[in-house]
Amino acid sequence: MMLSTKARRTLGSATIVPIIAGTVLLGAAGTADAATARVATGGPPLNVRSGPTTAYPVIGQLANGSSVTITCWASGQAMTGLYGTETTWDQLSTGGYVADAYVYTGSNSPVVPQCASQPTINRENRAVAWANSMLGNTSYNGLCERFIERAYGTSGRYGSALSAFYALRGAGMMHYTQTGIPSGAIVFSRNPYDQGYGHVVLSRGDGTFVSPQSTVRIVSNPALSSAAGYTFLGWSYAPGSWPGR
Repeated sequence: MMLSTKARRTLGSATIVPIIAGTVLLGAAGTADAATARVATGGPPLNVRSGPTTAYPVIGQLANGSSVTITCWASGQAMTGLYGTETTWDQLSTGGYVADAYVYTGSNSPVVPQCASQPTINRENRAVAWANSMLGNTSYNGLCERFIERAYGTSGRYGSALSAFYALRGAGMMHYTQTGIPSGAIVFSRNPYDQGYGHVVLSRGDGTFVSPQSTVRIVSNPALSSAAGYTFLGWSYAPGSWPGR
């Protein structure tokens, strides 16, 4: 956040906690490969998005005052924070972007280099396209989490759908509406017979979902079938650290 000298010292009536000891933030004289900063919204959580505009999906949230590591900056949508309007967005070391207008860096100049490139907004669309190409495939019976991860160009992130659900819920990324689930969202459910693994499907954005079962198929219920004892748990965007295909 580009703040005046006075503004950089306080946020409202609260004193800014100094940047973690040992971390050097470079100002106009140069930039570091990564820098520690602090979320400064004045109260509400800060949305983490998969790209540097609000057109990109929310993939997580950060509490006001949270410490973050930023690795580069990108030009994006103008956002207005506590101290004015900025078009700079910061890429986080954990994946995703946050509006710099809500990030306290301790400097009026960039503290990290400019990002070499920006993500495409079509990551989710490519995941759905790959999943659709796998319809009828029989290689993912009992491997639903692996299927979803491969749709996003990665693997080995979580051992089961349920462990992924718990991790994403803990990160504040879960949504619990059963209608209007966007394309590319990953949708979790469980039943009494899943041995604690749970199940996950991929939303196609039109009320249908690609489900890796004995064969990869299209289903119309995010909980597969309430008659079969499935319970809808919620949905999330894929983590920002998942690269996409």
